[in-house]
Amino acid sequence: MKIYLAAFPHDVGLGLVKGSTVGGDVLGVALCEDGTGLGEHVCSSVDFAKHDLGLTSEWKHDRYRQHAPAGYVLEWVADPQTHEGWLDAMVLNKARHNLRREEARVLERDWIQALDAMLEDRVRSEIAIEVRRLIAAYQQQQVVLATMETHMTEVYVTLGEALGRLKVLEASLGKRAKVTR
Repeated sequence: MKIYLAAFPHDVGLGLVKGSTVGGDVLGVALCEDGTGLGEHVCSSVDFAKHDLGLTSEWKHDRYRQHAPAGYVLEWVADPQTHEGWLDAMVLNKARHNLRREEARVLERDWIQALDAMLEDRVRSEIAIEVRRLIAAYQQQQVVLATMETHMTEVYVTLGEALGRLKVLEASLGKRAKVTR
């Protein structure tokens, strides 16, 4: 498996290190032919980038072996804008990135749907609790009204009985008044 190594001008840095790139540092990048980015490193020169990415040293080789346990070949890319292997790897890298972005969108959508469902369930639950509370209050009021109705009926019966007695009393008083005249 090929692992491409390249360096890109970073346009920052003072250029004070002996042998450094005039005008600034470089960003060294390791990119596998399957599109997997394997490392980056900011260096003061292209030569240091070659060293720090492992082309002229053993640096980063543990990372490369981990990604390509069957073996790998490091290839320096002098011109990333025209190197066919590098460009193909970049296309694959972008596809991997887009796939991860799409997977993240799907995951985010799934989380949002799950949260919406939980919220909806909670709202339904809260509504159900409130409805139960209102029903219980209504039933309690019905009991109070029924009790009041019973008491009112008793009052009417008592008043009716009292009225009946008054009429009897009035009738008897009326007869006595006629007798005494």
